[in-house]
Amino acid sequence: MNTLLITFHVIVCIVIIFIVLLQVGRGAEAGAMFGGAGQAQTMRGQSTFIGKFTTAMAIAFMLTSFLLTYDTSSKAKSSVVESITEEEVQTQTVEPEQQPTAPASQPAE
Repeated sequence: MNTLLITFHVIVCIVIIFIVLLQVGRGAEAGAMFGGAGQAQTMRGQSTFIGKFTTAMAIAFMLTSFLLTYDTSSKAKSSVVESITEEEVQTQTVEPEQQPTAPASQPAE
């Protein structure tokens, strides 16, 4: 599930990059640089297909970002240092091999 979600997220990222590069800037006129009418005084036209597609991809990007964050935060958190410390504790708690003891000698009579 996680691999599929990451793959979809990367595809959405690449599509968003291409869509944004295809769009024409709204304030790209020469008069906009010098304080002309610009966007503030013009009415916005109807939404185009590419504008709606950009919105849909942005929503998909946000949803996959939230899902990936949730998936990552719900997993058990552990540290490499903790695993190393646990291994050291396990090796220290192993009892050393018992040395064979010599039988007690009998007193001579």
